[in-house]
Amino acid sequence: MVSSRQNPDSDPVIHLAPALARLENDRELLCDLAQFYLEDGPVLLQEIQRGIEIRDFELITRSAHSLKGLASNFDAHATVAAALIIEMSGRQRDLETIQQSLPELEQQSQRVIAALQEELLS
Repeated sequence: MVSSRQNPDSDPVIHLAPALARLENDRELLCDLAQFYLEDGPVLLQEIQRGIEIRDFELITRSAHSLKGLASNFDAHATVAAALIIEMSGRQRDLETIQQSLPELEQQSQRVIAALQEELLS
């Protein structure tokens, strides 16, 4: 059985069973997707930060959207939600909300990385 490490008082960081079901139980493909997240997730977070620094809302929106998509592969609900806030705020050119929301997205993304490393790539 594939499951995620439980965090007390919260939803699991990732949900691998539905992810595997969508991939017709192709664990190798799921591991490949995990590698993509580990490689691309931090880069996308850097791009969001860069977008904030240069006030490039298109870069912020695009990077948050891409990170949201990567996280959705693993049903990482908290990460998807945090990325969505930044994506929508980028579309609205709401720099204050983006800046306030970035630490949560960074924290949630790190939790996904840790869970993926522990459950798929160890």
